[in-house]
Parts: sequence; C-alpha cells; structure tokens
Amino acid sequence: MNVLFYTYCEVSPQKGGIERITSTIASELSKNYGIACFSVYQIPIANTFARTSFVKSSCIGTRDLREKISSFIIENQIDVIINQSAFYLSSLFREIVNTVRPQCKIIFCHHFAPGSEQNFYSFSTLCQKIKDGQNRVKTGIKLALYPIWRPKQIRRLHANYKETYRCADCIVLLSREYIDDFMKWGKITDSSKFREVHNSLSFSSFFDINKYAQKGETVLIVARMDEKPKKISLALKIWKLLENDTLLSDWQLKIVGHGSDLDGYRRFVARHDLKRVSFEGRQIPEPYYTEASLFMMTSAWEGWGLTLTEAQQMGCVPLAFDSYASLSDIITDGENGCIVPYGDLRQYADKMKELMLDAGKRRKMAANAIESSKRFEKQVIIEQWKSLLDELIK
Repeated sequence: MNVLFYTYCEVSPQKGGIERITSTIASELSKNYGIACFSVYQIPIANTFARTSFVKSSCIGTRDLREKISSFIIENQIDVIINQSAFYLSSLFREIVNTVRPQCKIIFCHHFAPGSEQNFYSFSTLCQKIKDGQNRVKTGIKLALYPIWRPKQIRRLHANYKETYRCADCIVLLSREYIDDFMKWGKITDSSKFREVHNSLSFSSFFDINKYAQKGETVLIVARMDEKPKKISLALKIWKLLENDTLLSDWQLKIVGHGSDLDGYRRFVARHDLKRVSFEGRQIPEPYYTEASLFMMTSAWEGWGLTLTEAQQMGCVPLAFDSYASLSDIITDGENGCIVPYGDLRQYADKMKELMLDAGKRRKMAANAIESSKRFEKQVIIEQWKSLLDELIK
C-alpha cells in the first residue's frame, strides 16, 4: 500500500503539532506494517529541523499544483491520500484522483476544533497583522471592508466544510465530540464518513514513577509562541500571581518554543520583573517534561492538545482551560490533571499553588496521568490507522 501525506510545511517532528503527528503516523505505518509512505508539501523548513524519512518527499510549492500532484500520484501509484487539514485542496485532490487514479482514496484529517478557523477572521487578528507589517495594503483593505469581508469568509468556511465532506472518502476527527460541530458547519446530514482517531503519544517510553523524587520544582510550557490561539500572556499573568508568594520561592517557570510573539512575552516578563521565568527557545521537549512537575496550557482553542498527553506521559501534571471539546478525552479533572473555566486566572493560580504545596497529591496525579496516557500509545493509535486504511482499500 502506498500512502501520500499532504502537509503545508515539510514534515519534521520538531516543527509543530500537525507535522509531529504526521511524522509519527508515517514512521509507525512504515516500521510496523511495511506501508510505503510518501510526502508532498508546499513550504520547506529550515535546516535546523530534523526531517522525517519518507520513500519519496517533494516540495510542490504554490504553483502548478494540479500538474505536480497528478504526476506524483501516477509515478508513485498512490493508493491513499491523507490531506492534513487543507480545506482549499479538497476539490483539487478529488478532481485529480477521479482523472488519473480513480481507485485512490482520500482521507481528510481535521486537526482543529470545527469552526475554530473563524478566529483568524477577527478584527484584532487583522490589526495585529498590520502591526507586524504583514501584507499591510491587503490587510488594510480587509479592515476597511471588515463588515463585508468577515461574513464572506464565514460563508466560505461553511462551504469548505460541505465541499470537503463531499470530496473525501473519509473524515478523521480527533474526538467524537467534534462530529456534530463539523456537521453543523458543513450543513451536513450524513455522518457515515466520520471516524475518530486520537493523536498518539510523541515519545517511545513512559516516565518511571519510581523516579518521581528526581523531578524538580518546575512548571513547564511547551508551545508555539503565537498569542492568538496559545494565549501565553494568560500563563504569564497566572505566574505573576504566584511568583511573589514566599511559599513558592523555589518554583520556576520554563517556556519551550519559538514564534512571532516571543519578544512580546519577554517584554512582559521584564516589565513585571518576573525573575523565575526562563525562555528556552526551540528545543527537543522530552528532557524538559522529564524534569518538570507541572504543565501549563492556556490556549483559547486547540484541536487535541498534543502537549497535554506528552506531559502526562512524562508524569508532568497538566492544567488547562476548558476551552475546547476534546479536552475531556485527555484530562479527568482532579485525577490526571486539572481543568479550569476559561479565563479564570485566579482559580488557575489557586489550583497550581495547591499542587505546588502538596507533593503527595502531585505524585499521585502524575502516576494517574502516566497510566491514562497509555490509551494513546503509538501502537494503539497506529492499529486504528491500519484498520482504517484496510477498510478503505478492500
């Protein structure tokens, strides 16, 4: 079986959530089942990233996509295309497959909460683009026409959901909680194409709870430094509530990640004289999970929250805002992590402080987190992917 993965960026386990999970699925399908995995992408990544190995990988850029994708499918006799969240290519993939290889099946994977894309059409997002110098003329026109432009984008988004469902042979969602929302956005009445497959764990081993005493008094954040979805500013405000508490003077906050809003976060830390916050930059995160005791997520929305299961796997107890539906698939509040009403900074800080001061409770929740994360072991998830591929290619 030959499987082609489409991603916008070149695949690397260090790049981001979509690329990391693509790397895991492709590597495990190849290793465990001998499935030949291929990759096409539009944007190459920097040489500092470790690249995932495929039978063949090709940068198709942004022009002549029909010709390039058609040639790739024919030359490599592709049996299944896995489209990683590119709505705008749904129709093109269907047209190409119908023309050059009708037996090829198309899977569309939605890595976000259905409808969350509308957040990128907000007035504040456009203002931030102007501030950052991103396509100022084009963005300025959108701002000027905002009362007309935004409704048009929302209508287009609804159409994209409907068209993607029509064009795909299968729609993979990260949680069954998302099925109704996807159907509403696409005004879809049929649910037969939906399948639920969670994201798998990122690491090959689990933290040994018997070594828990080796963990430090460290709180960890692993995220892309992108304020709109990740809301790291809220995490820093929560930390500000805690840093001057003399009972917590040995605790530190480490932030792993890189992105366009990093400098703004650095300025916040300097302006508020936060002394126990360190920005670690882009790093392999596993060693940081291993040494940390608590993990913070303050996102306004997520599709899955891969860093939450990574933290659980490494015995790092996660706290997260209740801002997206699939969170309940990962965290059971008070057992393997903590769930806080979105935006309640005081309650978030109070729950963190309680865990910081109670080592016994932290250890118990860490043990529960490790055990619960085994539901998402690579082998469990890859078996689900293999079953889905077998179902499509009968």
